[in-house]
Amino acid sequence: TRSLATDAVGGGKIKLNGAATKSSREVKPGDRLEIHNSEVRWEVIVRALSDKRGPAPEARLLYEETAESVAAREA
Repeated sequence: TRSLATDAVGGGKIKLNGAATKSSREVKPGDRLEIHNSEVRWEVIVRALSDKRGPAPEARLLYEETAESVAAREA
């Protein structure tokens, strides 16, 4: 949810292109997000943006998890 995302950014659990960020910062295609949630860490590349809110399956088409991130989670 948006509120959980805002809390994660405020708690320092999200990095944008390797640096701490604020919830007001806009992302653009090509940006790299590092997401930390307890013991799980994801790294994703923003591929596209949407003009409207939509279901999760459509949202998943807007980003791609890096191969390194997938390998680290599977290990």
